Amino acid sequence: MIKLTLHFQKNSDKANIYISLLLAFSSLILYLFTLSPTINFGDSPELISSAYTLGIAHPPGYPLYSLSAKLFTYMPWGDSVAQKVNFASAFFSAASIFFVAMIVASSAKTYSLEGATISALFLISSPTLWSQSVVSEVYALNLFLFTLLL
Repeated sequence: MIKLTLHFQKNSDKANIYISLLLAFSSLILYLFTLSPTINFGDSPELISSAYTLGIAHPPGYPLYSLSAKLFTYMPWGDSVAQKVNFASAFFSAASIFFVAMIVASSAKTYSLEGATISALFLISSPTLWSQSVVSEVYALNLFLFTLLL
């Protein structure tokens, strides 16, 4: 049986969590301002329709993405289903930013808050992550699951 516990050894551990939450929340706000309100080129229309109808996208099908994006279609706000599914990518990217900041902060011996902040800011503003965070694509969910494993 795996037991997950959080141990706060010193005050900097709480500060790491607060800074990581602040970075994740600020990235979510940034991605929301630039979020695509409709479908885009590429796999976006197919992934939105498969999430809405719980259908199958092109191979490999992305069943975990379809199921998790379906949960976001039940949100009471948003103009369209496409915008709600696009928000799923923004949410998973912001959650990834939280875990990246926590990983860097916990692995650094000195300057942990500064290192976590700088690394998260570089990741937030990277063109690749930003472009995949504002449209419906599977890469934000993949990044989230990868950082969750770390």
